[in-house]
Amino acid sequence: MRAGVSNFHFHDLRHEATSRLCESGKLSQMHIMNMTGHSSMTTFQGYVHLMNHETTPVLD
Repeated sequence: MRAGVSNFHFHDLRHEATSRLCESGKLSQMHIMNMTGHSSMTTFQGYVHLMNHETTPVLD
């Protein structure tokens, strides 16, 4: 690529955008799912699960 970034795919942008939208909490999951073109709630839940895992506090 001209930018010097290797191993970069369109899906990477889609994943990042979906993750950020879920993280923001400003839109419903169904709205985000429709915006990003996810036809399956199962696939979309992977993003939601990721967000829930990342925001869970770690207890020592």
